[in-house]
Amino acid sequence: MAAQIYASNIAILGPTGIVGTISGSADHIMIPNLLGGATGPTGALGPTGPYGFTGFTGPTGEQGPTGPTGPTGAIGIQGSTGSVGSTGPTGNQGATGTMGPTGATGTQGHTGPTGSQGPTGTGANAAATVYANSINSVVVITILTASSAIYGGSGNFVAIPESTNYNPSAYGYVLTAAHVVVDPGTNQICNDIWIHTTYPTNISYKVNGTSVRVMGVDKIADVALLRIDGASFPPLSYKDSRNALSVGDPINIIGYPLLDDIQSITRGVVRDYKFSDSSTPESIFTDASIYGGNSGGPVIADDGYQVGILSWGLSGLENMNGAVASYLFKPIIQYFCDNYAGSPVNFPKGYLGINYAYVDATLPMFYSNRVIEGIRITGFDPTVPKNFNFYDIITQIGAERIGQLNSQYPFFTAVHLTRPTSTLQVKYISFVSSTNSYNATESSTIVTASVFNPAADVLFSSYHSKPLPWPEGVSFPTNSST
Repeated sequence: MAAQIYASNIAILGPTGIVGTISGSADHIMIPNLLGGATGPTGALGPTGPYGFTGFTGPTGEQGPTGPTGPTGAIGIQGSTGSVGSTGPTGNQGATGTMGPTGATGTQGHTGPTGSQGPTGTGANAAATVYANSINSVVVITILTASSAIYGGSGNFVAIPESTNYNPSAYGYVLTAAHVVVDPGTNQICNDIWIHTTYPTNISYKVNGTSVRVMGVDKIADVALLRIDGASFPPLSYKDSRNALSVGDPINIIGYPLLDDIQSITRGVVRDYKFSDSSTPESIFTDASIYGGNSGGPVIADDGYQVGILSWGLSGLENMNGAVASYLFKPIIQYFCDNYAGSPVNFPKGYLGINYAYVDATLPMFYSNRVIEGIRITGFDPTVPKNFNFYDIITQIGAERIGQLNSQYPFFTAVHLTRPTSTLQVKYISFVSSTNSYNATESSTIVTASVFNPAADVLFSSYHSKPLPWPEGVSFPTNSST
């Protein structure tokens, strides 16, 4: 409410009459009628009366107390879970997002448990293990030739589980190189052959045609198999040299070098596991040092399996040697064991009647359209049909490319393991003598393998090798700048 100003009976004294009472408020002033006679002179101004007191503002009423909070309502009952909807179809895969930033390196995990022990290593301990596990299987073989010369070599007892006639409970089977048991003067199996065991007992067995026999000989592949009644020495098992070896793998050779170092081992690496040239069968080529007397001894991988029969070495270079590969000797000794009927078996090898030499890096020096591939024909056996011409290059037999590179295969094996009268699909490149050049494309033909000429079936046959003549009318280059 607006404050009011009250005038409380202010007396105004005049000489002739009494001034009426003035009453009013802040809103207005009421002046009553003046009573009396004529107005006398204006009296002197009286003093101003004091102001009236302003009324007190009434106190604000106190706020009422807050009412108490009502109780919380009870929780409602949970509704039942709805059934799972069926899976929708798989959406198309989105595009691969950009790679996010590399996360922080996590804390190192706990060290895992120690793994199982790995295979035997390829160092000296591996050689010692191979030696200890194989020495009881290795033998010395000596011969007395018709000219009374004495030769010696090595061999080993072998398992031939693929043969249906293999009977290890009745016989011990001895594997060696053919040239260890063939008289080099007569080219026949020697009449006087001894097999000597040295571990675990020292026993000598003489081949006699009854209890000790020669089961089979392949002079061209340089493989021979003998049998001893009742011998129970542990045999070595073999594995496929083409599929179980790699260049650089370690190998071990156990034998009797010079017949002076009895029961010795030498070790090297595989230079090539299917090497062959114009004078050797398919071989494990190695840098292990060998000497005369090692011939016929086993070449053993570090896992204990035999992969070769030590056969040859380059003259004067004891670190460039070859062993007949198990890929080649396996079907030969299986045939001997399957077909032995009392007399030595001759393996029925295929024959094309050609001399040849492998194409090497010198041929492309003279023929720009040639590569290092195949074998170059250098001669013919006139007793068999002639299927090719001089200097033609055979590049493929069946599905196998022929040559000495690691991706190629030996010509020798492809022909040797083909039975006579069987056919071979051959690809070759013709030599054109009139222009002293080669055709740019390969030709293909079917040839039939012949029976091996008995006159050529001799150790290191000339139909197994022949020097490669230089291309007609071309001299060996003398430029030494290479």
